[in-house]
Amino acid sequence: MTGKRLSGWDMEDSAWDAGNAIIRSAHLERRHKVRPSRVTLEQAQELFKTCMPVRKKEEKRSADCLGQILAKPVYAAVTQPPFPRSAMDGFALRSRDICRADIQHPVTLEVTGCVCAGQETEFMLKLHQAVRIMTGAMIPEGADCVVKQEDAEWDERAVRIYHNAKPGENYCPAGEDFSAGDLLAEAGTPVDSYLLAAVTAAGVRKLTVYKRLKAAVITTGDELQNTETSLQPGKTLPYSGFQPQYALLQPVFHSHPSQESSPASFCHKNLCG
Repeated sequence: MTGKRLSGWDMEDSAWDAGNAIIRSAHLERRHKVRPSRVTLEQAQELFKTCMPVRKKEEKRSADCLGQILAKPVYAAVTQPPFPRSAMDGFALRSRDICRADIQHPVTLEVTGCVCAGQETEFMLKLHQAVRIMTGAMIPEGADCVVKQEDAEWDERAVRIYHNAKPGENYCPAGEDFSAGDLLAEAGTPVDSYLLAAVTAAGVRKLTVYKRLKAAVITTGDELQNTETSLQPGKTLPYSGFQPQYALLQPVFHSHPSQESSPASFCHKNLCG
């Protein structure tokens, strides 16, 4: 026996050959009424690990990685949000200008303009000024809070504020969700819809994941019949083989990180007689 290292394909072929040998052995034991040799669950798991090929990695579009497992950690490429933005429709202003505002003593400020979501603003607030602003819009320089429109009365030139506001109120700072370079997910994390949304928002276009496993489900028995033919007397359909077959389409996670698997491609063999 040489010291040649088996490739991934060689290991898959060896695992397939081993499976065929087990099936042939089971048929011989049944035919000659030989008491079958048995192994414990732990021994079977160890045998499976020795035949399991080394997981290969691949880099591909983030949107195509749903259900797979990260092979490398993912870091944010951009800051989110990239600028201070408003959490409400209302007025961006300086909190100290309305620190004494209440129902009996409203404060009136000059309205210098309006900023809608998606617009860049060059407004710079001065003393006793405010800017009409929409949810998600860039907060102008000088403002440190946003008063929601339900707490104000306004026209095109002025706004009357009936409540005070604290610095940072309704104000989403740049990087509130994450900053460029922040870790989003460790290697070994399953790629689900939530992670895909996060990496998309973080400007990550490609992920490095483990390739999907290939697996086979083999059912045996003289009573089994192929599902594509009419059921004959004394025969039954191999329904017990379909549960693990469909289970392979669901994410499966093992204790060893290198053996975490995503939904596998599979074939289902029905050996009758």
